[in-house]
Amino acid sequence: MTVAEIDAFLAVVRYGNMAEAARRLYTSQPTLSRRIHMLEEELGYPLLIRNKGIRKVELTFQGEKFIQVAENWKQLWNDMQKISTDGENYTLHFSSINSLISYIIYPSVLTFLEQHPNVHIILESQHSYTAYTRVREGILDSAFVCNTIYNRSIQATPLWCEPMYLVAGPMVKIDPDMSPSDLDSRYEIRVPWNNEFDEWHDYWFGMKEPPRLIIDQMPAVEQLLSKNPAMWMVAPVSAAQRIAVSSGARLLSIDSLPERRVFYISKNGYSSDIMDGFLRHLIDTVSLIKEISITLKVPQLSGGRRYM
Repeated sequence: MTVAEIDAFLAVVRYGNMAEAARRLYTSQPTLSRRIHMLEEELGYPLLIRNKGIRKVELTFQGEKFIQVAENWKQLWNDMQKISTDGENYTLHFSSINSLISYIIYPSVLTFLEQHPNVHIILESQHSYTAYTRVREGILDSAFVCNTIYNRSIQATPLWCEPMYLVAGPMVKIDPDMSPSDLDSRYEIRVPWNNEFDEWHDYWFGMKEPPRLIIDQMPAVEQLLSKNPAMWMVAPVSAAQRIAVSSGARLLSIDSLPERRVFYISKNGYSSDIMDGFLRHLIDTVSLIKEISITLKVPQLSGGRRYM
């Protein structure tokens, strides 16, 4: 299996036909076809359905399954090539749920990279359960999640917990002593923060009108609240404060609201000095929000070779 063969297959998948894939790879169509045929022979199963006169490429069942394998193989190849050229450069490859990226992870990544020019970061947006699979398979070094599942090969380290607040537009009637039952779910923007929030939501609104919108894209949430003052949502404090500032919404603490807990997951508890450094930087950033309770015991982070 060669890089040229993997590139040939991925190009055909990406561009939809052999002629365009060959043009993009600056090679001839017969050469491209030969590379894919050699790949199929090595694998022992067909990747493409070859029907005479049909220009658009169709994948076999095995071909569809092989796409992710090919992409992972190419990423591993690139990582291996960088070992000989990186010198004292270091790469972190991790994921996070979308809401954490928007308000905590991404700002922390930017300031961390400013302080450490020898570090490179690959940051993906993944749901918690998808992140578990990608960490277990070695595609990701680690991930930041808000829901945990039992897995003997994955260690989940609690980082912090934060209270949730009602984020209400100017037209929403709120009162310090109000109950969730006083809210109109027809004007709710619901974000699936974690399992505890879903349970809380089902308890209070399970049989009522469904939310107006379910979404996990934070910039869209801010725009919706700005444009419709009758809408409301529940959000953890790190997100709630930023959303309120950008949309002109008001914040209210309600006693029954759950907390959001954030975890760092890694395979077999693996860490490194570079990741420990980022975790310390992240915790320093999160600590600036006084309502958040830090649960990570920083002195227990690993102590291997320093990278700075």
